[in-house]
Amino acid sequence: MDLDRTITELSRQQETIERVVAALKGGQETIDCVIASLRELKGNAVSSRRGRKSMPPEERRMVSARMKAYWAARRRLRAERRSILAPATPDA
Repeated sequence: MDLDRTITELSRQQETIERVVAALKGGQETIDCVIASLRELKGNAVSSRRGRKSMPPEERRMVSARMKAYWAARRRLRAERRSILAPATPDA
């Protein structure tokens, strides 16, 4: 992002914030105008996306296969460790 564009965006956000503060202090605007200004400010956010990224079905299948292999290997190692550490049973 270019510096001039960033400064312009921040100036626009500052003006919106000042309008909201003036409205809250002076009471000259209705609460609907304040809410509209806040929504406008939120809409100008640089990165408004939150939460998890969506994953296409093919990528989801690849992750699923990779995790199944991972957990199978973990179970296999755990079973091997148990068999090595298990007390020897006396032959009768």
